[in-house]
Amino acid sequence: MSLRQVLLPEAAEELLEASEWYEDRRPGLGAEFVGAVEHAMNAAANAPLAAAAWPGSRRHRRRVMERFPYILVYELRDDAIEFVAVAHTSREPGYWLKRSAGSR
Repeated sequence: MSLRQVLLPEAAEELLEASEWYEDRRPGLGAEFVGAVEHAMNAAANAPLAAAAWPGSRRHRRRVMERFPYILVYELRDDAIEFVAVAHTSREPGYWLKRSAGSR
């Protein structure tokens, strides 16, 4: 059974910016990136405990993207999986922690 998926606005903005960047590099690459993110989101929703926990946080998990240098960060909720960040691997680790429901 797959969990309901929630994409935080900040994560949606990261997804949009990255897809536009890839699309500017090569037509169609942005759509491939979005497809890879959607695939990773579906995989996480179907097996949420399969991804590694974020170091120092029991609530957050990270799924490493295939082909693209990004991680998908999420939190499990009672009835949903909340995607907190679509983070490039070169960004400061944990910059998205303030987005967590516990800190909102």
